[in-house]
Amino acid sequence: MCGLAGYYCADGINKNILLDMTKSLSHRGPDDEGVWQNNIVGLAHTRLSILDLSSNGHQPMVSSSGRYIIVFNGEIYNHLKIRKKIITHWNSHSDTETILENIENFGIEKTLSEMEGMFSFVIYDKVNNHLILARDPIGQKPLYYGWVENKFIFASELKAFKTIQGKNFQIDRNSLAVYMKTGYIPAPATIYKNIYKLKPGTFANLDLKGSKNFKQKSYYSINEIILNNNQLRDNDFESSKSELKNTLLKSVEKQQISDVPIGSFLSGGIDSSLITCLMQEVNKNKINTFTIGFDDKRFDESSYAKRIADTIGTNHNELIVKPNDILNVIPLIPKIYDEPFSDSSQLVTYLLSSFARESVTVALSGDGGDELFCGYNRYLWASRILSIPYFLRAFLSYLLKNSSVNIFSKIEELTIYLGLIGSNYQFSDKLVKLSYLIGNKDLDILYKNLLANYIDDSKSINDLVVGSPASINILNFEIPNHLNNTEKMMYCDTLSYLPDDILCKVDRASMAVGLETRAPFLEKEVIELSWNLPKSYKINKGKSKYILRSILEDYLPYDFINRPKMGFAIPLSSWLRGPLKDMAESKIEMAINSSDCFFNKEIVIQKWNEHKSKKRNWHYFIWNLIVFQTWLEYNM
Repeated sequence: MCGLAGYYCADGINKNILLDMTKSLSHRGPDDEGVWQNNIVGLAHTRLSILDLSSNGHQPMVSSSGRYIIVFNGEIYNHLKIRKKIITHWNSHSDTETILENIENFGIEKTLSEMEGMFSFVIYDKVNNHLILARDPIGQKPLYYGWVENKFIFASELKAFKTIQGKNFQIDRNSLAVYMKTGYIPAPATIYKNIYKLKPGTFANLDLKGSKNFKQKSYYSINEIILNNNQLRDNDFESSKSELKNTLLKSVEKQQISDVPIGSFLSGGIDSSLITCLMQEVNKNKINTFTIGFDDKRFDESSYAKRIADTIGTNHNELIVKPNDILNVIPLIPKIYDEPFSDSSQLVTYLLSSFARESVTVALSGDGGDELFCGYNRYLWASRILSIPYFLRAFLSYLLKNSSVNIFSKIEELTIYLGLIGSNYQFSDKLVKLSYLIGNKDLDILYKNLLANYIDDSKSINDLVVGSPASINILNFEIPNHLNNTEKMMYCDTLSYLPDDILCKVDRASMAVGLETRAPFLEKEVIELSWNLPKSYKINKGKSKYILRSILEDYLPYDFINRPKMGFAIPLSSWLRGPLKDMAESKIEMAINSSDCFFNKEIVIQKWNEHKSKKRNWHYFIWNLIVFQTWLEYNM
């Protein structure tokens, strides 16, 4: 895993800028660095050595003919298989060289179609005078690009851009509005005007001769996979379960290719537990597992992780997090995440990555399981909501919206006291959100509100973000009409929420400490098989991830598996009224008094007062604001 950067400029390349770029990305690759340049193109690279630890894996790397020069970030798990069809003198055991020589022999599109792994790379073609940018099928590895004055710049992270442009970037208020709605900014947009993310499953070609045409092309399409699959195939459940288990085992085994120590994140949930069980099965020695816990037991899954580790026999490592640990990470957020990004689990993901990095250099995770096997509660909720006639939903929505939030809180306190629900259920929050959701007429609006951090009928997002457009779009693609409602949500999550929230969170947090993370669920073979399974294998009798649970029952007792989903959250709502309150007050004060006037002051003050008084839980909204303000102070 590495960091890449560089730029094109017809007026020449400054080596000092390239060296500054490498320094800005040194956390992604602490083991080695290098630059390459000619009169118009400069490439920079920082290396985290995973395969072929020798100097033979040094980048930028030049192909055997001298035609191609590459900077590459990622891992190609099947690169040894690809090598077998190429006759050449190999100088290293690195997957970087495999990519170069395959492109040399078969071209970019065929190479991309054959590669299994996570990656982004930029190649300079000296013969055609082209720059080629590419990103993996699901977007596990980042790649930013854009024109700054007379320079075309690209990098793994935006901080490398600032070695050229400094802090003179303009904030895109449309992107800011989307961020305040969701907590992240979907590709291809970024927080800055005229700077973009390359979309997953895409490669681009910049012609450096005259026209400077920038052409993008998709090489991997989830929609095409769905259309080409026979979803209701003849395989019965047990046969499908066996096939999926073997496919996951192969993926886990392939993703353990490494010349450095490797371990597994184990939260205690279905996905990480299954990956850990499969990983231990294919290893003779005890694997290393890592988990995070909280003093606040409402949000603590560490005991489940410990029981699972004890059952399958791993070398388990546990870190209990306290509010002060979180406070210490908050100032690091803008350094770790170049854009405003406020999935609150980013904090514990960073702490977990830092903790794991003390023992290993690579860690496997369960990312992707929710999107591929219907793991999110919204898949269940949407179907239930839409099954109720609209006129009845509209009436119920009206009644709930006109009920006092305090009544919801009293009901929650009573049901907790009677033992009907757990103290972490956040019943009043769910009722408030439900009051908005059940009034949505169709899936499109319902899905976007299920995804949103900010829902308020009285004040829309453009009322909140000054200068933002009247309407915003959090999905930058068409949704296929041939899918059912659940499949449409899975499709949207796979193309947007997964790469732009989940994978962004994990990549930046782990790479900030020089840890490589890998996601066996996101192998192409697993993705394609998941879309080949009937919905009933994913959601069955009110249970999500039904087939994954069934596989996991081969390893763990039933009661370990069938318990409510908790997620990887922190007790943000209560912490903002407690240990994080002073910090929140300070950031909110600066945000609403900013000379740039990004936010409607009255709306922000109202939400903050309602949260402090426990009238409403606006913790996601407040956290979005805090993270943006912290980012702004660091970057502008």
